[in-house]
Formats: sequence, C-alpha cells, structure tokens
Amino acid sequence: MLKFMKKYWFAIVFGTLFGLYAVFLLIIAFAPRVDAQNRGFIPCTIELTERLEACNAKSAWCHIKNIAKNNACDFKVITNGFSLWLKGKQNTPWSNYYFTPIEPENPDFQNKELQEVYENNAKILQEMEELNAKRIELEMTLDGKEKIENDKLKDHINQKEKAPENEKDTFKELKELTTPDNNGENKNDNEK
Repeated sequence: MLKFMKKYWFAIVFGTLFGLYAVFLLIIAFAPRVDAQNRGFIPCTIELTERLEACNAKSAWCHIKNIAKNNACDFKVITNGFSLWLKGKQNTPWSNYYFTPIEPENPDFQNKELQEVYENNAKILQEMEELNAKRIELEMTLDGKEKIENDKLKDHINQKEKAPENEKDTFKELKELTTPDNNGENKNDNEK
C-alpha cells in the first residue's frame, strides 16, 4: 500500500482534488437559482454576472479571475452552512443552499391598482397574448418577405455579373464577322 502511494501520489492527490471540485460543481448546479429572498448561491451568481458584464471582452484573464471569485463565494456559502449546522442554527449543513424557493412576485403586478384591473378584466390578458402571438407571426412573415426580396436581389446581381461575359462573347462574334479571312473577304460577305 505504501509503495502504491509513493508511486501514484501525484495522481491520488490531483484525482482527489478533481473529484472534490466535481462534487462542489454538482452541489452548485442542483441548487435553486430563483428565490424572492436571494438565499443560497443566488447572490454569488448575481455578483458574477455583474462582474462578467464589467469585464466585457477585455481579456480571458478577467473572466477566469471573476469565475474563481465566484467559486470562492460559493465555497463560502457551503462552509457557512456547515458552520451554522455545527452551531445548531439549522437542521442540515445544506439547508442554506438547498431549500424550497419562494417565487418572486411578477413585476407586472407590483402595482395593486393595475393588478385589480387585470383581475376584473381577465379578457385583457388573453387579448394581449393574442396580440403578441400575431406580432410574432407578422415579424416572421416580414422576415420571409425580406428573404425573398434578398434572393431576388442576389439573382439580379448574378445576372449583372454574367452580362459582361455575354457582351464579350458578342464582341468576339462581331470581330470574327468583320475581320477578313485569308482571301481578303469578310466572313460576312462569304455567307451572302
């Protein structure tokens, strides 16, 4: 056993680290991402998106650095949950990041008066959805017409590009007809 560990210590260490990181990523992947109270990994994710937007397309280093900061934030959430569990403040170590999420209120209905109007006139929502569907359908048909017009324009351009070749052929034919052959007569005169 000791010989095995001496021989493969590098693979054992990095395999263990890789396995732990994979478990860490799985914990984060299955945690809720939407919550009205912004619990768990949600603040870390919001912070990451803000930092990545600030990064823009500056450099890959900026992105890597911010992802590492996000991993540190996520790890802090996990360790915080474990310490709260040890102190007896929560039932399980994962209670602070595995929870039943509370859906945030629909921002359209934050105005109470507007909400009452929608509740009293349920047909308005249906009409708005129908109008939205018609708008999408109209945009799709307009996109289709633009594509047809673009195809016609491409055909016209291709015909224009082919036209000089036809003109060259016509010019060659005219030149052949008007140039004298070996007898000194024009080819056009021989045909008559």
